Amino acid sequence: MKEQETISNNQNKSKFNSTKPYLLLWEAHSVLELQQGDLKIPVRPVSNFPWSHPESFVSLCDSENNELLVLEDLDELTLSSKEALKNALKEVRFVLEVKTIHSVKEESDLRIWEVQTQEGLRKFVTKLDAWPQALGGERVLITDVAGDLYEVKNMAEMDKRSQSLLWALVDWE
Repeated sequence: MKEQETISNNQNKSKFNSTKPYLLLWEAHSVLELQQGDLKIPVRPVSNFPWSHPESFVSLCDSENNELLVLEDLDELTLSSKEALKNALKEVRFVLEVKTIHSVKEESDLRIWEVQTQEGLRKFVTKLDAWPQALGGERVLITDVAGDLYEVKNMAEMDKRSQSLLWALVDWE
């Protein structure tokens, strides 16, 4: 019986054939692997349009950032591969969902936010000129000074006070 082949990264692109069947596996220690026959390549997903098309146009890249495959739609995958990719995307897209905005205070050139998320009460800071972004519909994305992401999935479902605090700050263009 032939041992599974793990190849060096610079050979990944030449060994993998995107026209042949493959699987995605979510391995222990949060590693996504692209498997084709005996070939196994650790990959990381990169969403090309993470906010406008979260389950479309996902690139799979090896550790040297070689793009091995672009998935136009996750529905192209088998159920197990789709689940593996969704797990990997959760890891790279950690976003806190804002449920309520308790306060937004301005100090110098910063905004200090106090919000309720699905994970509990959070305080974070944004630059005064870093406006929350409208993502279409009632979705809003806020990026703090550390690069952490906070998403309002549906502004209309928030209480009136939260809506009022957020409405004035969103870049609606």
